[in-house]
Amino acid sequence: DMPEVYTAEAGSYIIKAESGELKNADWDAPYYAAQKDFVVEVNKITAIGDVVCKLSNVKVTIEYSQELLAMMGDDCKVNVSLGKGMLDFVKSEPRAGYFAADDENNRLYAYFTGTVDGFVDTTYREIDNVKPGEWRILRYSLKQNDTPYVENGSFSAGLVVDVTCSVVEHNVMVDVSEDIMEDPEGGNDDPGDDPKPSEGPV
Repeated sequence: DMPEVYTAEAGSYIIKAESGELKNADWDAPYYAAQKDFVVEVNKITAIGDVVCKLSNVKVTIEYSQELLAMMGDDCKVNVSLGKGMLDFVKSEPRAGYFAADDENNRLYAYFTGTVDGFVDTTYREIDNVKPGEWRILRYSLKQNDTPYVENGSFSAGLVVDVTCSVVEHNVMVDVSEDIMEDPEGGNDDPGDDPKPSEGPV
């Protein structure tokens, strides 16, 4: 909650807006944030304008092909880590995971383990250049190993990871100048005219 007109000493300021809490890793926890620089001058009203908040952590979801899903045991999971955060996406996990990340040079680690068609399988993948605001979708599919598993006549299942990335455009507009600021001296109501200066800093 903010007053209609906020009085501050003349100088340079930074306004920050955020929605949610930034955690190292959590389920369904998008974090939106933004900041804007502005200057307050003596005897002038400063209009801040709009502050556009953008997704400021990394969204991760897991998808499986239908063929693979039919062969996966209940012990299958994908361990995803990014920075100081880590989450286990179990086979039936429908939620998105959100991870805190630096502005540049983040690396995401994804480690699939579990029983596939009766065999214990593991797949490890590193993804570089992950940035806040991105939605990383890890898609797992099943392929046949080129070398047959001779002991029982079947093949040992292998996994192929296809990783795609899209930037989430879920912006939130924070309007900090919605109300019309009336001239404290009772000046012209025409919004095209500059407000009459007040006696002290605004």
